[in-house]
Amino acid sequence: MDKTDATSRSTGPAILESTGKSESLNSNSQLIGLLKTLWRGDIPLVITYWLFGFVGSLVIYGISTELFNATSNKLVKLSMLAAIVAYQVLVTVSIWRASKKYKGKRGYAVLAQTAVFLGWFSSVPKIILSVLLVVAD
Repeated sequence: MDKTDATSRSTGPAILESTGKSESLNSNSQLIGLLKTLWRGDIPLVITYWLFGFVGSLVIYGISTELFNATSNKLVKLSMLAAIVAYQVLVTVSIWRASKKYKGKRGYAVLAQTAVFLGWFSSVPKIILSVLLVVAD
């Protein structure tokens, strides 16, 4: 470690404490980096499928359902549906790409791809119906 590294590390927290902006920018950069890595399928399949696909979807759908039922504002409801679709696209592409890069037993990758396909097959009619119900209301 040279002197430049030591100096930048020692002044880093002071900058964060004094402005708060650097910390926010750093968290945004980390989130964007995570999303890019996820999108490319560079996160291992098991993590992508179970953490982002399974647990993440349960959380997104759970929160969205509660908020959806708690509001009567059409724009808010349509925005939540759009967020669900965006998350679903992110997770679908991520799982599909991670399964293509998977080095383990090919059957697990095929099962993940099948689950993604069946998930879309069941979700699309529900999303279309929800949009129609919101618009018709």
